Amino acid sequence: MNLPSVDFLAVSGKSYLHKVSVSCKLWCLLILLIAVLLAHNVYLLACLALPLLLFLHFVVNFSILKQFYIYIYPLFFSTIYGAFFLGFAGEELLVIVLRAVTAVILLLTLITTTPYIKIFATVSKIAPSVLIDIFLLTYRAFFLLLSKILETLSALRLRGAMEGYSLQRKLTNMGSFLGLAFVKAIDLNEKNYWMMIARGYEGGINSKREKSFQGIDIPLYITSLIYLVMAVLP
Repeated sequence: MNLPSVDFLAVSGKSYLHKVSVSCKLWCLLILLIAVLLAHNVYLLACLALPLLLFLHFVVNFSILKQFYIYIYPLFFSTIYGAFFLGFAGEELLVIVLRAVTAVILLLTLITTTPYIKIFATVSKIAPSVLIDIFLLTYRAFFLLLSKILETLSALRLRGAMEGYSLQRKLTNMGSFLGLAFVKAIDLNEKNYWMMIARGYEGGINSKREKSFQGIDIPLYITSLIYLVMAVLP
């Protein structure tokens, strides 16, 4: 999955979420992210994550297999953080992992149903240009990082680096591989930024004005607020 493919899904889709205003999606994303961070119930988190997974697979045509590669990072690091730093196990660890994965699913739903130009144009109305630069580069770096993960993973498989070793050795190799992919992605992102500057990028993004609120937004606002209330209640 690369940046042009995601842009195509965002532009070509005809689903309800594709039609909702960008402002509504951003506000609802914020509400749902807060709800996810506050939620302590595995079933409540799953009730949000699973429908979105199926929505991305069947409606947006973003297969679960392609999604899985994006979830490698949150799965790996949330498990390490919850198990070794917080000392959680069982349901508590599962909540930590589900929070991380659900947050990524929410962001993935946003970028596959909204052209990134519209996202950054909407954010630029209230944010300084330097923040827009950071958001834009972070967005692009995510896909650079993903492509590097897939390339490095393929190289490791061809060289047999993930086979015939103990669990500890496999985890060590996995950590080294993720670190290498991260460094490569940062390097590519920096080169990409200077290439944008050379081509005349001056910060900020302009786009056609859209209505900040429309009637079709109401069901999404209501659903997001209901979920937030459910996450807050004991």
